[in-house]
Amino acid sequence: MPVAEGVPLAIQFDSLSYASKAIHRQIQLLLEQHAVIIRQGKKQSFKSVKIKLSEDTLEDIKVRCCFISPFTRAQTYAKNKYIPDESSESFKEASSIDYPLDGMMIIRIPGIVREFACEVLFEQDIDGRSIATLILDTLLQSSIDLRQQLAKNILVIGGTAMIPGFLHRLHSELIYLVNISTYVNRLVIKQFHFHSPPAQLNYTAWLGGSIFGTLDILESQSIICDKYLENGIIPDCKYSLKAISDYLGGIHNDLRSQAWKYLFGFYPPLLSKAEQETIDIERKLRYDFMCERCQQEMPQELCSQLPHLSSNKLKELLSSNQIFFSIQQRIEAYKPKFNWYDMDYHVRLIAKDLHRTDFISSEKKPVDYNYGPLTRLLVTFACYNPTIGYSQGMNDMALSFLHVFSYSEHEAYFCFASYIIQSGEHFTKLGIATKIKQLPKLVEIVDQLLYDRIVSLDVELWTFCHRWLFLCFRREFAKEEDTLICFEVVSSHFLEENSLAGERLLYDIQLKQAEQIGISSYSSISTELNSKHNEDYRYSFDLFVCIAMISLFRSCLFDAHDELEALEAIQQRQKTLDVRQVLSLAEQLFKIYYQQITAMSSTSSMESASFEII
Repeated sequence: MPVAEGVPLAIQFDSLSYASKAIHRQIQLLLEQHAVIIRQGKKQSFKSVKIKLSEDTLEDIKVRCCFISPFTRAQTYAKNKYIPDESSESFKEASSIDYPLDGMMIIRIPGIVREFACEVLFEQDIDGRSIATLILDTLLQSSIDLRQQLAKNILVIGGTAMIPGFLHRLHSELIYLVNISTYVNRLVIKQFHFHSPPAQLNYTAWLGGSIFGTLDILESQSIICDKYLENGIIPDCKYSLKAISDYLGGIHNDLRSQAWKYLFGFYPPLLSKAEQETIDIERKLRYDFMCERCQQEMPQELCSQLPHLSSNKLKELLSSNQIFFSIQQRIEAYKPKFNWYDMDYHVRLIAKDLHRTDFISSEKKPVDYNYGPLTRLLVTFACYNPTIGYSQGMNDMALSFLHVFSYSEHEAYFCFASYIIQSGEHFTKLGIATKIKQLPKLVEIVDQLLYDRIVSLDVELWTFCHRWLFLCFRREFAKEEDTLICFEVVSSHFLEENSLAGERLLYDIQLKQAEQIGISSYSSISTELNSKHNEDYRYSFDLFVCIAMISLFRSCLFDAHDELEALEAIQQRQKTLDVRQVLSLAEQLFKIYYQQITAMSSTSSMESASFEII
């Protein structure tokens, strides 16, 4: 795990599935080949006795008896397949040790077992990876300007690192590997330095964790459930967004309503529980006055089209400390001016769409379903946001918010309004047309083969994606939970071109690209071209989700003979996709996109530089 300026670079984290159990298996194997059992003065081969040592015994043998051979000696033995060369004075086998097993039996452990049981840590696996290559590969993945600093500040901890000879051997392996063809032209590093930890290697991590757990900074980066229930404060929203964009989990259903209040701006971060209660009261009162005003001022001819507008809306009595809030929120609710002439179109459309609302897949619409909450939410939004108004599809989105907030109207309304205002282009002809226009350009960048196949079939796949983008994939998954997970990830905007995670990813890719084309400084990359490209084509993450879904329908496109057959095959596979697979692929496509635009920008920079030289 590389760490720079106190920040773990998790994107470069790597691991290897070699640990104590691998050494234990090797000890058991070597004992069966070379060890001798002494029982009552008689010797028998270890293999003939057929003893299966416990993990505790193997651990004890490893700690008490084993050591790691120097690099040169290990290389010589490896050439002889770990058979000692008795004719050589320089490479005599290490001495044997008698290990008492149960008071009645002694295992005579020869030097070859003691010396080479731990070699498995340095042997490369089928992928050519070992502990040493793991460190070098991690350096390659790190930013070019950090590599020298990381190589000179290596900290090795853990019980395995306490085996005699481990650190010396690891250093020798690194020096050897960095000078062979695999790394010599990619890593300009000649020295590695290991730090001595402040405590024993086997408990340094526990000590560090205990110290970190006492720091005040921990409270600003994490929160335990009991602490949140006590004061209701979420320390930093960006950590919440990272949790939301965890493609393998999503938000637990019990926590979704609270998380959405932060995701969609109902609560700002760092509010106490008392402050949250105040906001909740204010917004509930304001929503009640907004609904009341809409019903009172709406012309009778429009009200007649919305019979559910005033159904089951019960007024609650205000406590003495809520009267001031009531006066303030009433003033806010009655400030905007309404234009009922323009509202006629929106009201008629809402009345038409209410009964066409797509209900949750796990819930059947009751015969006497109360459309009151949904009607009030949509009408109130259209009245107070006349520039956006109402568009078909908003009814489906509003129902999702009502469902998540258990039909708490004011919570659903303000979160829904925040989402629509931020994503208003989804519900305008110009906005959705722009996205549809961007889609083939993005497919051409990230998957040229798929783009060529779509063009050759002359498939109107881009308009086929209209519903996906229009409703943010609300009808594309079989389970409502999957639909909500996808909606949360897209709405978090965690991985987009202007996000912190996106900018960091671009920075790392640009540095790697600079190294490959021989530029020694990050500043040599033409950031101006990247900026111009991003201004012309700013792709949101929902487009990458869209392409991921198309990619998973790849077989339908490549097996089809014409446009109709392709579209029919895709239609038959609707609601068969796994949301986690879709989002994981979308993340990969986002990285491919950044790699492609960086490569194009770097090529343009080189051509521009060549022209200036000429």
